[in-house]
Amino acid sequence: MSTQALNKLILWALVLYGPEASALPQMLTGYECIPTTVTTCTGGGSGGYYNTTITKTETYYITITGGGVITETIYLTETDSFTITKPVTTTEQVPTTVTKTVTTTNTPIPPPAPYPDTSCGNKGVEAAIYNYIWSTTSPSNEVADIKTVTPYANKTLNEPLYIASDGAVNAHPHGFTVATANNNFIMNIRGYFYAPKAGSYEFRMMSPDDYLGLWVGPKTYSGWNRSNADMWLEYGTAATSGSFNINLQAGQYVPIRAILQNAGGPESYKFYVSLGGIDYVNITMASSYLVTKPCDATKGAAYPLFGKET
Repeated sequence: MSTQALNKLILWALVLYGPEASALPQMLTGYECIPTTVTTCTGGGSGGYYNTTITKTETYYITITGGGVITETIYLTETDSFTITKPVTTTEQVPTTVTKTVTTTNTPIPPPAPYPDTSCGNKGVEAAIYNYIWSTTSPSNEVADIKTVTPYANKTLNEPLYIASDGAVNAHPHGFTVATANNNFIMNIRGYFYAPKAGSYEFRMMSPDDYLGLWVGPKTYSGWNRSNADMWLEYGTAATSGSFNINLQAGQYVPIRAILQNAGGPESYKFYVSLGGIDYVNITMASSYLVTKPCDATKGAAYPLFGKET
């Protein structure tokens, strides 16, 4: 067998048997077997697993240099494949709708009472009578001067707010006994009006003899004086009656104050409160809507003592 044929036989043996061919007798010199490794991975996934295929490729080549005449290189490739399966953990954000059931408790608010609370003995209004403290009978006399004067009598009135003398001297206005012979005095009347309904209430006064002032609202409690009266009437002038309106909420207590000055002789006044043509205070009967103070102090404070006002 020629050397060339023998060389080819050995090469084919290497092709058929791979690395084991290295166990064949070395019949020729100059043979060299060198492995080369290439690794590739392919894969796909389903059912929560990822499949990895690793392909190992080993390449052997033989260089023949015998005889110095022929040089051939023959490549042999052997491929081994195996698969590795491993679990894959995935996290997905899924839109979720959460429904909450909220339970609310609605506490009904009772409507305002048709009449004021009188459980604390507050029916009527407070009244005090003073000596006439000025030397003149001018309507410009400052009524606030009586704030620190002690009256010679005071009481609670639960009767119509009016005095009708019909031109004659009434020596006992609202049951008081006038202390002077000429019948001059100052009367200070104060309290709260209770609004049974919401609306624009009309406060009306008439027949002053001699001077009559009215205050309604917060200034009635403190800060009242001649110049901030809501109404001022004078005997013998065109201003012998008057009215004004104020918006009130149902259940509201509003402070009121009326001051009558009589400079001698007959005295008189009349006082009304109405809404929608209905009188809640008039001159025919004691009003159920007048109180000295609210029983609930958060709805209005009690007045200070007469002679201690501000």
